[in-house]
Amino acid sequence: MGRAIPTDMLTSFDILRQVYRTIRSYINGVKYPVYHKAISSYEYPSLRLSHNGSRKVLFLVCWFETGGAEFFAFDRMKFFFANGYKVFALSTEKKGTSRKADLFNYCEKVVSLKDDEISDEVTFVLDFVEENSIDTIYLHHSTLGYKILPTLKKKFPKLKVVDSLHIIEPIDGGFVHLSGKSTAYIDLHHVISPSLKSYMIEKFKVNSNKILYFPLSFMSCDVSFKNEFDNLKNKSLRIVFLGRLVQQKRPYYFIEIARRLTVEGKKIGIDFCFDIYGDGPLWHITNKTAEKYGLRNLIFHGEAFDKQMIFRNSYALVLTSENEGIPLVCYEAIRHNTLCFSTNSGQIKDFLLDDFLVSVYKPNDLVEKIMSSVKSPEFTQALLEKQKQVLKDFDLIYERNKDIV
Repeated sequence: MGRAIPTDMLTSFDILRQVYRTIRSYINGVKYPVYHKAISSYEYPSLRLSHNGSRKVLFLVCWFETGGAEFFAFDRMKFFFANGYKVFALSTEKKGTSRKADLFNYCEKVVSLKDDEISDEVTFVLDFVEENSIDTIYLHHSTLGYKILPTLKKKFPKLKVVDSLHIIEPIDGGFVHLSGKSTAYIDLHHVISPSLKSYMIEKFKVNSNKILYFPLSFMSCDVSFKNEFDNLKNKSLRIVFLGRLVQQKRPYYFIEIARRLTVEGKKIGIDFCFDIYGDGPLWHITNKTAEKYGLRNLIFHGEAFDKQMIFRNSYALVLTSENEGIPLVCYEAIRHNTLCFSTNSGQIKDFLLDDFLVSVYKPNDLVEKIMSSVKSPEFTQALLEKQKQVLKDFDLIYERNKDIV
Protein backbone atom coordinates (compact mmCIF):
# COMPACT_ATOMS: atom_id res chain seq x y z
CA MET A 1 0.00 0.00 0.00
CA GLY A 2 1.25 3.50 -0.85
CA ARG A 3 2.37 6.11 1.66
CA ALA A 4 -0.50 7.69 3.62
CA ILE A 5 -1.45 11.26 2.73
CA PRO A 6 -1.32 13.74 5.65
CA THR A 7 -4.81 13.86 7.20
CA ASP A 8 -5.07 17.66 7.07
CA MET A 9 -4.77 17.53 3.27
CA LEU A 10 -7.68 15.13 2.86
CA THR A 11 -11.35 15.79 2.24
CA SER A 12 -13.91 13.91 4.31
CA PHE A 13 -14.49 11.61 1.34
CA ASP A 14 -10.74 10.86 1.10
CA ILE A 15 -10.57 10.07 4.79
CA LEU A 16 -13.49 7.66 4.63
CA ARG A 17 -12.04 5.97 1.55
CA GLN A 18 -8.60 5.69 3.16
CA VAL A 19 -10.05 4.15 6.32
CA TYR A 20 -11.93 1.62 4.21
CA ARG A 21 -8.91 0.71 2.08
CA THR A 22 -6.65 0.43 5.11
CA ILE A 23 -9.11 -1.93 6.76
CA ARG A 24 -9.47 -3.97 3.59
CA SER A 25 -5.73 -4.37 3.18
CA TYR A 26 -5.52 -6.03 6.60
CA ILE A 27 -8.51 -8.29 6.20
CA ASN A 28 -6.49 -10.99 4.41
CA GLY A 29 -9.44 -12.76 2.97
CA VAL A 30 -11.98 -12.04 5.69
CA LYS A 31 -15.18 -10.90 3.97
CA TYR A 32 -17.27 -7.87 4.63
CA PRO A 33 -20.68 -8.46 6.18
CA VAL A 34 -22.84 -10.30 3.66
CA TYR A 35 -26.58 -9.69 3.43
CA HIS A 36 -28.29 -13.01 2.83
CA LYS A 37 -31.52 -14.90 3.32
CA ALA A 38 -33.18 -13.00 6.16
CA ILE A 39 -33.34 -9.22 6.32
CA SER A 40 -30.05 -7.74 7.50
CA SER A 41 -28.64 -11.14 8.41
CA TYR A 42 -24.87 -10.99 8.61
CA GLU A 43 -21.77 -13.11 8.41
CA TYR A 44 -19.37 -10.98 10.39
CA PRO A 45 -15.64 -11.49 10.78
CA SER A 46 -14.87 -13.01 14.15
CA LEU A 47 -11.91 -10.71 14.72
CA ARG A 48 -11.37 -7.00 15.07
CA LEU A 49 -9.63 -5.45 12.08
CA SER A 50 -6.57 -3.27 11.49
CA HIS A 51 -6.89 -0.40 13.97
CA ASN A 52 -8.24 -2.75 16.66
CA GLY A 53 -10.79 -0.32 18.01
CA SER A 54 -8.61 2.78 17.87
CA ARG A 55 -11.35 4.53 15.86
CA LYS A 56 -14.49 5.39 17.80
CA VAL A 57 -17.87 6.34 16.41
CA LEU A 58 -20.83 7.71 18.36
CA PHE A 59 -24.34 7.26 16.98
CA LEU A 60 -26.87 9.86 18.07
CA VAL A 61 -30.27 8.36 17.24
CA CYS A 62 -33.93 9.09 17.89
CA TRP A 63 -34.72 6.05 20.05
CA PHE A 64 -33.99 2.35 20.43
CA GLU A 65 -37.12 1.05 18.72
CA THR A 66 -37.44 -0.61 15.31
CA GLY A 67 -38.75 1.27 12.30
CA GLY A 68 -37.39 1.40 8.77
CA ALA A 69 -35.14 4.39 9.46
CA GLU A 70 -33.97 3.07 12.82
CA PHE A 71 -33.28 -0.28 11.23
CA PHE A 72 -30.74 1.41 8.99
CA ALA A 73 -29.06 3.09 11.98
CA PHE A 74 -28.68 -0.25 13.76
CA ASP A 75 -27.39 -1.73 10.52
CA ARG A 76 -24.67 0.92 10.31
CA MET A 77 -23.65 0.26 13.91
CA LYS A 78 -23.09 -3.39 13.02
CA PHE A 79 -21.15 -2.37 9.93
CA PHE A 80 -18.78 -0.09 11.85
CA PHE A 81 -18.31 -2.76 14.51
CA ALA A 82 -17.51 -5.39 11.89
CA ASN A 83 -14.84 -3.09 10.51
CA GLY A 84 -13.01 -2.64 13.78
CA TYR A 85 -14.56 0.51 15.24
CA LYS A 86 -15.59 0.86 18.82
CA VAL A 87 -19.24 1.82 18.59
CA PHE A 88 -21.24 3.91 21.06
CA ALA A 89 -24.95 4.76 20.92
CA LEU A 90 -27.06 7.45 22.55
CA SER A 91 -30.78 7.91 21.92
CA THR A 92 -31.81 11.51 22.43
CA GLU A 93 -35.43 12.13 21.42
CA LYS A 94 -37.91 9.55 22.71
CA LYS A 95 -38.34 6.85 25.29
CA GLY A 96 -38.16 3.37 23.79
CA THR A 97 -35.68 0.60 24.50
CA SER A 98 -36.93 -2.62 22.90
CA ARG A 99 -33.73 -2.90 20.83
CA LYS A 100 -31.35 -1.68 23.54
CA ALA A 101 -30.30 -5.13 24.74
CA ASP A 102 -29.42 -6.21 21.19
CA LEU A 103 -27.17 -3.20 20.72
CA PHE A 104 -24.77 -4.42 23.41
CA ASN A 105 -23.71 -7.15 20.98
CA TYR A 106 -21.77 -4.54 19.01
CA CYS A 107 -21.78 -1.34 21.09
CA GLU A 108 -19.43 -0.48 23.94
CA LYS A 109 -21.97 1.75 25.68
CA VAL A 110 -25.68 2.30 25.07
CA VAL A 111 -27.57 5.11 26.81
CA SER A 112 -31.13 6.41 26.40
CA LEU A 113 -31.15 10.00 27.62
CA LYS A 114 -34.94 10.01 28.07
CA ASP A 115 -35.33 6.59 29.67
CA ASP A 116 -32.31 7.12 31.92
CA GLU A 117 -33.62 10.59 32.84
CA ILE A 118 -30.40 12.48 32.12
CA SER A 119 -31.06 16.01 33.38
CA ASP A 120 -28.39 18.05 31.55
CA GLU A 121 -28.36 16.33 28.16
CA VAL A 122 -26.02 18.77 26.43
CA THR A 123 -23.33 18.48 29.08
CA PHE A 124 -23.75 14.72 29.17
CA VAL A 125 -23.13 14.35 25.42
CA LEU A 126 -20.16 16.74 25.40
CA ASP A 127 -18.57 14.89 28.31
CA PHE A 128 -19.35 11.55 26.69
CA VAL A 129 -17.51 12.53 23.49
CA GLU A 130 -14.48 13.68 25.45
CA GLU A 131 -14.32 10.81 27.94
CA ASN A 132 -14.60 8.16 25.21
CA SER A 133 -12.29 9.91 22.70
CA ILE A 134 -14.94 9.88 19.98
CA ASP A 135 -13.57 10.85 16.56
CA THR A 136 -16.71 10.36 14.41
CA ILE A 137 -20.33 11.37 15.03
CA TYR A 138 -23.10 9.63 13.08
CA LEU A 139 -26.30 11.68 13.34
CA HIS A 140 -29.50 9.78 12.74
CA HIS A 141 -32.71 11.70 13.53
CA SER A 142 -31.37 13.48 16.61
CA THR A 143 -32.62 17.01 17.27
CA LEU A 144 -30.21 17.32 20.20
CA GLY A 145 -27.33 16.26 17.96
CA TYR A 146 -27.97 19.07 15.50
CA LYS A 147 -28.47 21.55 18.33
CA ILE A 148 -25.05 20.94 19.83
CA LEU A 149 -23.08 20.58 16.59
CA PRO A 150 -21.58 24.10 16.75
CA THR A 151 -20.33 23.46 20.28
CA LEU A 152 -19.05 19.99 19.39
CA LYS A 153 -17.08 21.23 16.39
CA LYS A 154 -15.67 24.15 18.33
CA LYS A 155 -14.55 21.98 21.23
CA PHE A 156 -13.41 19.05 19.05
CA PRO A 157 -12.35 20.59 15.69
CA LYS A 158 -11.06 17.27 14.30
CA LEU A 159 -14.37 15.53 14.92
CA LYS A 160 -15.92 14.12 11.73
CA VAL A 161 -19.70 14.34 11.38
CA VAL A 162 -21.94 12.30 9.08
CA ASP A 163 -25.74 12.47 9.07
CA SER A 164 -28.41 10.34 7.42
CA LEU A 165 -31.54 11.90 5.91
CA HIS A 166 -34.67 9.98 4.97
CA ILE A 167 -37.79 12.13 4.83
CA ILE A 168 -38.92 15.75 4.45
CA GLU A 169 -41.62 16.47 7.01
CA PRO A 170 -44.47 18.50 5.45
CA ILE A 171 -44.82 21.12 8.20
CA ASP A 172 -41.29 22.12 9.19
CA GLY A 173 -38.99 19.97 7.05
CA GLY A 174 -37.97 17.86 10.04
CA PHE A 175 -34.43 16.55 10.27
CA VAL A 176 -33.70 17.47 6.65
CA HIS A 177 -34.29 21.13 7.54
CA LEU A 178 -32.10 20.85 10.66
CA SER A 179 -29.38 19.24 8.58
CA GLY A 180 -29.49 21.91 5.89
CA LYS A 181 -29.20 24.67 8.49
CA SER A 182 -26.26 22.85 10.10
CA THR A 183 -24.37 21.89 6.96
CA ALA A 184 -21.35 24.02 7.90
CA TYR A 185 -20.68 21.58 10.75
CA ILE A 186 -21.30 18.38 8.79
CA ASP A 187 -18.69 16.63 6.67
CA LEU A 188 -21.01 14.31 4.76
CA HIS A 189 -24.78 14.19 4.23
CA HIS A 190 -26.17 10.78 3.37
CA VAL A 191 -29.54 10.92 1.57
CA ILE A 192 -31.69 7.96 0.53
CA SER A 193 -33.26 9.44 -2.61
CA PRO A 194 -32.31 11.72 -5.52
CA SER A 195 -35.07 14.21 -4.68
CA LEU A 196 -33.57 14.67 -1.20
CA LYS A 197 -30.21 15.45 -2.78
CA SER A 198 -31.80 18.03 -5.07
CA TYR A 199 -33.70 19.53 -2.13
CA MET A 200 -30.52 19.98 -0.08
CA ILE A 201 -28.74 21.64 -2.99
CA GLU A 202 -31.60 23.94 -4.01
CA LYS A 203 -32.99 24.82 -0.58
CA PHE A 204 -29.80 25.08 1.48
CA LYS A 205 -27.12 25.53 -1.20
CA VAL A 206 -25.22 22.51 0.07
CA ASN A 207 -22.20 21.62 -2.05
CA SER A 208 -23.07 18.50 -4.03
CA ASN A 209 -19.67 17.02 -3.10
CA LYS A 210 -20.87 16.86 0.51
CA ILE A 211 -23.98 14.86 -0.37
CA LEU A 212 -23.96 11.13 -0.94
CA TYR A 213 -27.05 9.55 -2.47
CA PHE A 214 -27.11 6.05 -1.06
CA PRO A 215 -30.41 4.10 -1.29
CA LEU A 216 -31.41 1.53 1.31
CA SER A 217 -32.39 -1.08 -1.27
CA PHE A 218 -29.37 -3.20 -0.30
CA MET A 219 -31.11 -4.03 3.00
CA SER A 220 -33.81 -5.99 1.19
CA CYS A 221 -33.82 -9.77 1.31
CA ASP A 222 -32.16 -11.91 -1.27
CA VAL A 223 -34.72 -14.36 -2.63
CA SER A 224 -34.42 -17.56 -4.60
CA PHE A 225 -38.07 -18.11 -5.47
CA LYS A 226 -40.51 -16.58 -7.92
CA ASN A 227 -44.00 -15.46 -6.98
CA GLU A 228 -45.66 -15.37 -10.40
CA PHE A 229 -49.17 -14.55 -9.18
CA ASP A 230 -50.04 -18.25 -8.83
CA ASN A 231 -52.85 -17.23 -6.49
CA LEU A 232 -54.75 -15.87 -9.47
CA LYS A 233 -55.27 -19.43 -10.67
CA ASN A 234 -57.03 -20.17 -7.40
CA LYS A 235 -59.02 -16.93 -7.51
CA SER A 236 -57.64 -15.96 -4.10
CA LEU A 237 -55.39 -12.98 -3.40
CA ARG A 238 -53.70 -11.82 -0.20
CA ILE A 239 -53.16 -8.08 0.38
CA VAL A 240 -50.86 -6.94 3.17
CA PHE A 241 -50.29 -3.80 5.26
CA LEU A 242 -46.92 -3.73 6.99
CA GLY A 243 -45.94 -0.85 9.27
CA ARG A 244 -46.53 0.95 12.54
CA LEU A 245 -50.16 1.72 13.32
CA VAL A 246 -49.69 5.47 13.66
CA GLN A 247 -51.20 8.53 12.01
CA GLN A 248 -48.35 8.86 9.51
CA LYS A 249 -49.25 5.42 8.10
CA ARG A 250 -53.07 5.96 8.25
CA PRO A 251 -53.92 2.26 8.70
CA TYR A 252 -57.65 3.01 8.92
CA TYR A 253 -57.61 3.70 5.19
CA PHE A 254 -56.37 0.15 4.65
CA ILE A 255 -59.53 -1.09 6.37
CA GLU A 256 -61.68 0.94 3.98
CA ILE A 257 -59.68 -0.36 1.02
CA ALA A 258 -60.15 -3.93 2.30
CA ARG A 259 -63.90 -3.40 2.54
CA ARG A 260 -64.16 -2.11 -1.01
CA LEU A 261 -61.86 -4.75 -2.49
CA THR A 262 -63.91 -7.48 -0.83
CA VAL A 263 -67.02 -6.19 -2.59
CA GLU A 264 -65.34 -5.59 -5.96
CA GLY A 265 -63.53 -8.90 -5.90
CA LYS A 266 -66.73 -10.88 -5.49
CA LYS A 267 -68.05 -9.30 -8.71
CA ILE A 268 -65.34 -11.05 -10.73
CA GLY A 269 -64.96 -14.19 -8.62
CA ILE A 270 -61.86 -13.11 -6.66
CA ASP A 271 -61.64 -13.74 -2.92
CA PHE A 272 -59.39 -11.18 -1.25
CA CYS A 273 -57.93 -11.69 2.21
CA PHE A 274 -56.01 -9.09 4.20
CA ASP A 275 -53.19 -9.10 6.74
CA ILE A 276 -52.07 -6.26 8.98
CA TYR A 277 -48.59 -6.53 10.48
CA GLY A 278 -47.64 -3.87 13.01
CA ASP A 279 -48.61 -2.31 16.28
CA GLY A 280 -49.10 1.18 17.62
CA PRO A 281 -51.52 3.70 19.13
CA LEU A 282 -54.06 3.35 16.30
CA TRP A 283 -54.45 -0.40 16.75
CA HIS A 284 -57.70 -0.05 18.70
CA ILE A 285 -59.50 2.24 16.24
CA THR A 286 -58.25 0.22 13.28
CA ASN A 287 -59.46 -3.01 14.84
CA LYS A 288 -62.84 -1.51 15.75
CA THR A 289 -63.30 -0.26 12.20
CA ALA A 290 -62.60 -3.76 10.84
CA GLU A 291 -65.16 -5.20 13.27
CA LYS A 292 -67.70 -2.55 12.24
CA TYR A 293 -67.38 -3.61 8.60
CA GLY A 294 -67.54 -7.31 9.53
CA LEU A 295 -64.29 -8.09 7.73
CA ARG A 296 -63.80 -11.74 8.60
CA ASN A 297 -61.17 -11.94 5.85
CA LEU A 298 -58.82 -9.56 7.71
CA ILE A 299 -56.31 -10.61 10.39
CA PHE A 300 -54.18 -8.49 12.77
CA HIS A 301 -50.85 -10.24 13.31
CA GLY A 302 -48.83 -7.80 15.42
CA GLU A 303 -45.14 -7.25 14.69
CA ALA A 304 -43.71 -8.84 11.54
CA PHE A 305 -40.89 -11.27 12.25
CA ASP A 306 -40.61 -13.14 8.95
CA LYS A 307 -41.03 -10.77 6.03
CA GLN A 308 -39.92 -13.37 3.52
CA MET A 309 -42.84 -15.56 4.50
CA ILE A 310 -45.20 -12.58 4.38
CA PHE A 311 -44.21 -11.50 0.88
CA ARG A 312 -43.97 -15.04 -0.41
CA ASN A 313 -47.68 -15.45 0.28
CA SER A 314 -48.86 -11.96 -0.72
CA TYR A 315 -50.11 -10.58 -4.01
CA ALA A 316 -49.60 -6.94 -3.06
CA LEU A 317 -48.34 -4.61 -0.36
CA VAL A 318 -50.46 -1.51 0.21
CA LEU A 319 -49.15 1.74 1.74
CA THR A 320 -51.64 4.44 2.76
CA SER A 321 -49.20 6.89 4.36
CA GLU A 322 -49.59 10.66 4.49
CA ASN A 323 -45.80 11.05 4.30
CA GLU A 324 -42.88 8.70 3.66
CA GLY A 325 -39.26 8.58 2.64
CA ILE A 326 -38.81 5.40 0.64
CA PRO A 327 -39.94 2.64 3.03
CA LEU A 328 -37.80 -0.49 3.22
CA VAL A 329 -40.93 -2.58 2.69
CA CYS A 330 -41.19 -1.18 -0.85
CA TYR A 331 -37.81 -2.64 -1.76
CA GLU A 332 -38.59 -5.87 0.07
CA ALA A 333 -41.91 -6.37 -1.70
CA ILE A 334 -40.52 -5.78 -5.20
CA ARG A 335 -37.51 -7.99 -4.57
CA HIS A 336 -39.96 -10.73 -3.63
CA ASN A 337 -41.95 -10.25 -6.84
CA THR A 338 -44.83 -8.79 -4.83
CA LEU A 339 -46.68 -5.74 -6.13
CA CYS A 340 -46.48 -2.50 -4.15
CA PHE A 341 -49.27 0.10 -4.32
CA SER A 342 -48.93 3.37 -2.44
CA THR A 343 -50.07 6.92 -1.96
CA ASN A 344 -47.71 9.35 -3.67
CA SER A 345 -46.17 10.83 -0.54
CA GLY A 346 -42.73 12.16 0.28
CA GLN A 347 -39.91 10.63 -1.74
CA ILE A 348 -41.64 7.39 -2.67
CA LYS A 349 -42.10 8.60 -6.27
CA ASP A 350 -38.32 8.38 -6.66
CA PHE A 351 -38.72 4.60 -6.60
CA LEU A 352 -42.24 3.44 -7.43
CA LEU A 353 -43.63 3.80 -10.95
CA ASP A 354 -46.64 6.06 -11.45
CA ASP A 355 -48.71 2.98 -12.28
CA PHE A 356 -48.51 1.95 -8.62
CA LEU A 357 -49.24 5.38 -7.11
CA VAL A 358 -52.34 7.42 -6.28
CA SER A 359 -52.77 10.89 -4.79
CA VAL A 360 -51.98 11.11 -1.10
CA TYR A 361 -55.36 12.82 -0.73
CA LYS A 362 -57.25 9.95 -2.41
CA PRO A 363 -55.96 6.71 -0.85
CA ASN A 364 -59.19 4.90 -1.72
CA ASP A 365 -58.18 5.17 -5.40
CA LEU A 366 -55.84 2.29 -4.61
CA VAL A 367 -58.88 0.01 -4.94
CA GLU A 368 -59.13 0.82 -8.64
CA LYS A 369 -55.37 0.35 -9.14
CA ILE A 370 -55.43 -3.07 -7.50
CA MET A 371 -58.52 -4.22 -9.37
CA SER A 372 -56.97 -3.12 -12.68
CA SER A 373 -53.88 -5.19 -11.90
CA VAL A 374 -56.00 -8.25 -11.20
CA LYS A 375 -57.97 -7.88 -14.43
CA SER A 376 -54.82 -7.45 -16.57
CA PRO A 377 -52.24 -9.88 -15.13
CA GLU A 378 -49.95 -9.90 -18.18
CA PHE A 379 -49.75 -6.11 -18.28
CA THR A 380 -49.23 -6.07 -14.51
CA GLN A 381 -46.41 -8.61 -14.76
CA ALA A 382 -44.71 -6.39 -17.35
CA LEU A 383 -45.03 -3.41 -15.01
CA LEU A 384 -43.53 -5.42 -12.16
CA GLU A 385 -40.56 -6.37 -14.34
CA LYS A 386 -40.07 -2.69 -15.13
CA GLN A 387 -40.24 -1.86 -11.42
CA LYS A 388 -37.69 -4.57 -10.65
CA GLN A 389 -35.33 -2.92 -13.11
CA VAL A 390 -35.62 0.30 -11.09
CA LEU A 391 -34.65 -1.72 -8.02
CA LYS A 392 -31.61 -3.07 -9.88
CA ASP A 393 -30.62 0.50 -10.74
CA PHE A 394 -30.84 1.42 -7.06
CA ASP A 395 -28.66 -1.57 -6.18
CA LEU A 396 -26.03 -0.37 -8.67
CA ILE A 397 -25.92 3.00 -6.93
CA TYR A 398 -25.35 1.19 -3.66
CA GLU A 399 -22.48 -0.82 -5.12
CA ARG A 400 -20.90 2.37 -6.45
CA ASN A 401 -21.10 4.29 -3.18
CA LYS A 402 -20.80 1.65 -0.46
CA ASP A 403 -17.07 2.25 0.06
CA ILE A 404 -17.66 5.91 0.94
CA VAL A 405 -20.43 5.22 3.45
